[in-house]
Amino acid sequence: MAKSDQKKIEHVEDRHEIAQDIVAIKNLKAVKQTKKDELIKDLLDEKYKTQSSIECPYPENEQYLELWKELTPREQADMKANIRVSEDGKIEMIKMHKKFSLLAAESNEEKTIIKTSRYTYFTPKAAEQECNNNGKKLLENFEETREFISHFPGTSHQNKIHNFLRLF
Repeated sequence: MAKSDQKKIEHVEDRHEIAQDIVAIKNLKAVKQTKKDELIKDLLDEKYKTQSSIECPYPENEQYLELWKELTPREQADMKANIRVSEDGKIEMIKMHKKFSLLAAESNEEKTIIKTSRYTYFTPKAAEQECNNNGKKLLENFEETREFISHFPGTSHQNKIHNFLRLF
């Protein structure tokens, strides 16, 4: 029996009890909906602790797989629901209905583009120019950037930004 299956079997009673608690919370009439949602979220967090990791849907994408391995099962489920790797290798934000790709360019003498073994750094003006040269667009505004970051797995905004940087 696989280790993940054994973990599910060991915790089946816990998960059943959590499910009953969730139904009981939903049926409470004297409790505000926000408090119900908070209680249910706490119970679901406990449920995810009793489950095994989800299999990575894109093991061939090195960055996706590397990030995936360090996420909790709940974060993995969020990532699987929100972020996909398309056949052309782009990162697709499912709820935004948009695909994103890395912007890359060779280093230049003006030092507005610096390429290292792992990353390429751009000044804002150089990034805009390279986007125009490659027929791509940068994120348009602060709200679009915030929405983009919000779809990444993580417990805080800072953690979501960190996971975005790791994926890209």
